[in-house]
Amino acid sequence: MKTAIEILIELWFGHLNLSQIHQWAADYIHEHDTKFDDESFKILDSDLLESEALLLVLAKKIDPNFSKDSLTVEYFSAQYLLKALKEYLNNRINPLVLCNMITTIEATFLGAPRNLPEGVAYYPKWLGDLWNACDWCDENWTFENSPQLEAEIRMQMHKIEEWLLSLKF
Repeated sequence: MKTAIEILIELWFGHLNLSQIHQWAADYIHEHDTKFDDESFKILDSDLLESEALLLVLAKKIDPNFSKDSLTVEYFSAQYLLKALKEYLNNRINPLVLCNMITTIEATFLGAPRNLPEGVAYYPKWLGDLWNACDWCDENWTFENSPQLEAEIRMQMHKIEEWLLSLKF
């Protein structure tokens, strides 16, 4: 079962609606029987904004240092992106959806606090040149007319996998 952090990340990427969040909370309560959090019950009757706030509370219980640009969120975002890249290569996600995801990830982590020397901005190197392969992507892009995106995906997937393996989660 997905954690509150994973659900929150999917919400931030715009890939969950309120009924899916309510279903996750119901499944979470059912699976955890008596070891549940009050927040998961509140999610059942919440709107989208309230659900996000409650998921943040649950996420902080998992990781007290949790923040939108934390290493934990970056890790789960990389996992989520890797799945999406595989879906893209199987023609299940269109280029615009994938490129919006890549842009969101880049914007979220660009400059994230990672204890770098002063004047050095953080960039998630595991993203490689995916953001550039998405440059000027719009609703007219198709699998057939965006070969640069597929080529970059194939080059970057193993780097994302290596980065994920390098972390201790």
